[in-house]
Amino acid sequence: NEIFYRRTGFTPQETIGRTAADLNIYADDSDRKKLVAAITAHGRVDNLEVRVRYKDGTISHQLFSARIFEWDGEKCVLVVAKVIDDLKKTQQLLCEREESYLTILNTAPYGIVILRRSDATYALVNDAFCASTGYARTEVLGRTPDELGIYADPAQRRTMYERLKQDKRIFGLEVDFKTKSGKIYECLISVSPIVHMGEDCFLTVTINISKQKKAQQELERSEESYRTIIESAPYAINILSIPDLTYVAVNDTFCKNLGYSRSEIIGRNGLELGLFKDPGQVEELVARLRSDHRVDGMELACMTKNGELMETLCTITPVRYMGKRCYLSFNMNLTPLKTAQSALRESEARFRTIFQTAADAIFVTDSETGRFLDVN
Repeated sequence: NEIFYRRTGFTPQETIGRTAADLNIYADDSDRKKLVAAITAHGRVDNLEVRVRYKDGTISHQLFSARIFEWDGEKCVLVVAKVIDDLKKTQQLLCEREESYLTILNTAPYGIVILRRSDATYALVNDAFCASTGYARTEVLGRTPDELGIYADPAQRRTMYERLKQDKRIFGLEVDFKTKSGKIYECLISVSPIVHMGEDCFLTVTINISKQKKAQQELERSEESYRTIIESAPYAINILSIPDLTYVAVNDTFCKNLGYSRSEIIGRNGLELGLFKDPGQVEELVARLRSDHRVDGMELACMTKNGELMETLCTITPVRYMGKRCYLSFNMNLTPLKTAQSALRESEARFRTIFQTAADAIFVTDSETGRFLDVN
């Protein structure tokens, strides 16, 4: 379309009838291979990050979504590209410095650490991580997770590294952590690449879900205890009928988070209530249930009754409830974490402005080597 021509600088005569390879559109050919592999395997692609090269050589970061369809009897692929250059620049600024957001990290209720990519040693850990694992900060910094024995199951650690190598990031992977005292607790781990103090690193966020998993196991063992556990759990829990996904039971936390009464929810489904902001997420959720009969750690954007956006992390597993096959759904409110991340970005921007506009010379050096790390 016209937007494609204006963005890329190519004319219709230069474009129509030629391939992306002919135009050298992909700055990294591995992006093209990922797109082709996903289309071939699933018939669709959602929000694949791609580096696009324009005619003048400019590189643009974009999100590609694609679907297979028929055009004049011929199978074709429809691709929609969303430019995210501004978002990437914002992310880059966020990742460059950690000095201004230490306070925010240490007040976060989740375990947050930064690991160096070069040797996998801990460069930064927050208070919540130390409290969960039982280690003092001095016992952690400069050492690796393997040296501390953080991962209770080596197989889980290998799976995490393989996924990180393949996908470059991880969101909501279940792993078992071992504390200093030897106690095992279950958590959801998310990993993203960042630049910290000039080094390539990984930002890792862990959420302790031991209570959630324990509640899940109790529910699976005893049908009679469902309602008591559901009502006393601190998480939003609901039971969905199969196959129409109508709500059979919900707990008080679920109602409170969304602003609906129990009578407004029971017997209806999420679409009827208008709970889901993104129809694409609903399609993916249903597809996962059809293929795997469960969902582990999927992020959903939900709308409350009064129209507020609530980011949640959803885990769904099959159960029997009142003698019928159902789905048990746990929903964790991620809004506090998202708010903290937003505050992080704002804090970094303020720090950078002060640093660069100060009337005096400011510089940061390594306390051991004296090497300059940053100057204004």
